[in-house]
Amino acid sequence: MRAADLAVHDSGLGRPNSDKPNILTYLSAQKKVEQNMFGLSFAPFTSQGVNGRLTLGGTDPGDYTSNLNWVKVIETAPLNKYWSFEQTIKYGKKEIQKSSAGVLDAGSLNNSTYDFQCPVVDNRSFMNTRALMSLLLTLRGEMQSWLRLNMLGRAMLYLERDAFGCDEYHPVSGSGKNLTTNRGVGYMIIDALDTMLIMGKPVQEEYLRARKWVETELDFDRDGRYSTFEITIRVLGGLLSAYALSNKDELYLRRAEELGDRLLPAFNTPHGLPIPNVNFHSEPHPNWGGEPISTAEAATLQLEFKYLTHITGKDKYWKAAEKVMNVIKEALKGEHVVDGALAPINMNAQTGEFYYSDIRLGSRGDSYYEYLLKQYLQTNRTEPVYREMYDRAMAAIHKNLVFKTPRSGLTYIAELEPTRSVKIHEKWKVSPKQDHLVCFLGGSLQLGVTEGQILDPKALRKLSAGKQRDWKLGEELTRTCMATHETKTGLSPEISVFYTEDDIQSKTRDWHAKNRFDSRYILRPETVESLFLGWRLSGDIKYRKWGWDIFQSIEKHCKIPKGGYSGVESVFELPVVFLDNMETFFLGETLKYLYLLFAESSNIPLGEYVFNTEAHPLPIF
Repeated sequence: MRAADLAVHDSGLGRPNSDKPNILTYLSAQKKVEQNMFGLSFAPFTSQGVNGRLTLGGTDPGDYTSNLNWVKVIETAPLNKYWSFEQTIKYGKKEIQKSSAGVLDAGSLNNSTYDFQCPVVDNRSFMNTRALMSLLLTLRGEMQSWLRLNMLGRAMLYLERDAFGCDEYHPVSGSGKNLTTNRGVGYMIIDALDTMLIMGKPVQEEYLRARKWVETELDFDRDGRYSTFEITIRVLGGLLSAYALSNKDELYLRRAEELGDRLLPAFNTPHGLPIPNVNFHSEPHPNWGGEPISTAEAATLQLEFKYLTHITGKDKYWKAAEKVMNVIKEALKGEHVVDGALAPINMNAQTGEFYYSDIRLGSRGDSYYEYLLKQYLQTNRTEPVYREMYDRAMAAIHKNLVFKTPRSGLTYIAELEPTRSVKIHEKWKVSPKQDHLVCFLGGSLQLGVTEGQILDPKALRKLSAGKQRDWKLGEELTRTCMATHETKTGLSPEISVFYTEDDIQSKTRDWHAKNRFDSRYILRPETVESLFLGWRLSGDIKYRKWGWDIFQSIEKHCKIPKGGYSGVESVFELPVVFLDNMETFFLGETLKYLYLLFAESSNIPLGEYVFNTEAHPLPIF
């Protein structure tokens, strides 16, 4: 028998006078649970032992008895406030074990064995194990339905009503918009395909209508400029993932191959770096004036093109993507690269070198580092060069970009800006600015440590110093990202600036947003992505607790009464002012990661899939 635990956190769920979405009240109204059971978490959790399952001794659950103590509040840190039960389990007359409080994932149990172990201090009884597990199983199912039907299903319903087939959706005005004047290529629909496939039968009708659109309406012969990067990660990635998750539906393969062929001319530059925009109706770059190419955009096509080669057997896609990486390997030897690993965000397509430009893990830089690790994982660790490049980059990040706030010691990733002044001897200036985009790094660091496997806390001490360092930094960064959600709305701004010792405000505050534009929340997924990875790789309760908090804030402040969800102008103001834009990544990433955060680990296992930067899972091969 392996120990599992139960914890319920102070989320306000089901508690009196709570202004948060209240699933327990909803269940109580349907006579599914008793109202006096308030305080239990909506989601069961798992400690994820071997094979991610909890195995219990005995065959008859009725043989188990338990005593469960009253709730107490434990506060280990401001972000770790939760409720805890203490319990003992007996099998017949034999006491099995008293263990520390933790979490339980009912989804990892089968229907006939649903008892578990928790500690006990005295013999006060709260409820029996069977009743408790029944409640948790019910709540877990309701949460899944909430995400499927009330969030994704509702968003797809109103998208279909107002803007089906459009590239963008504006839910406040009830309208859609395309990225060119000559119709769209279905960014919204295709980005959501695999999310619907993952959520399954409850959204099957919406999925079938979306598939029908791909079959009958999708047309890439458009006379307009499309971002090479965006259409690759969203549309090509979405089609490839839909192919993989739909039991290899040939429709998606045909469409993906067609799009891949139309994208290949974008690589016809002196060094093979892809141009920023492509026109599918004409030559790809008649209007390209040689402007800089983003490092992230050039180096975030590889998962998609390599997988396309894998499933078609045509190496032209792989060669185009790999040529870019070969150029980058040489460019990393240049004078503007820090420690041979931290790359500036802009490249010169004519020379294949880096411009003297910002170094950051936010916009235009982020997914370059993400794909170093994921290229290594995608090909089942057969390309160690990318693991080596990733490790060098992480070491350079630790050395040059990791800082802490004076007040609370929040860890953040700074940026390096060119000084561009002969009066300053230093080549780079440190900027204590962190995009929300950087929040991907916490989970990515943890993924780099375990390569998709669950990490036993006891095994952490046995890892190399570098992996221990990366794991710790990953946890600290995700904690910081959650700290930026401590706003009036519970949502995080687009850009946070951290106070340094030179700032008088550092004595009372850790961070701020400089202006209203930086204060936006646009339904971004990066924090939730790291919560999903943190949970899958550690089984630590805090990741699901934090995910629930974000879910509640989105539901409360971003939901549009007439349909869909919208970003808000400022996370610091109530009532919120809507931006009237539901980004495609809300359906393709944010909802998907939230759903998987509370799903079983067997749903898109990290040992079998790697997620592209738009959260489209692609099989490891």
